[in-house]
Amino acid sequence: MATDSEITRLTDEIVNLKLAAHSFREAANKMRVQRDEARREARALRRRIRIVAAVMMMAVLLVVEFVVYDEAGETTLRPRLAKTNSTAAFASALHAVTPGAALSMLQSATDENGYLVYEVVVIGKDGQPHEELVDASSGKILQDAVGGKDAEENDE
Repeated sequence: MATDSEITRLTDEIVNLKLAAHSFREAANKMRVQRDEARREARALRRRIRIVAAVMMMAVLLVVEFVVYDEAGETTLRPRLAKTNSTAAFASALHAVTPGAALSMLQSATDENGYLVYEVVVIGKDGQPHEELVDASSGKILQDAVGGKDAEENDE
């Protein structure tokens, strides 16, 4: 049979085991709470990432749409800004190099240093090619390049 000291010792061990089990249960509960909190934070972070990604995608689409719209707007505005047609530009270039014979002309107005211009090449009486830049809005000669060199440049 067990003596009083053995019973006391076994009772102490049982109490210690109960305390240890209680401590383990508390630690397990704390870990469950921390795990659940981490899952909630991860869900919230994923939601924020999805929202930011959607906003960034919308911003990129808007920028792309704006660029496409702007490019389309430039091409549709050019004919409206060109008050002088290609025939009048042709005549201005021929008049600038008198007498002369026109060789070629760029049919559409292009942007050159902020001016909408027509490019006309005319052979002058000296036999040299003159490249005339004609302002598409006013019909004035902006630049006369003889043989590939600038002969005159107006600041108008």
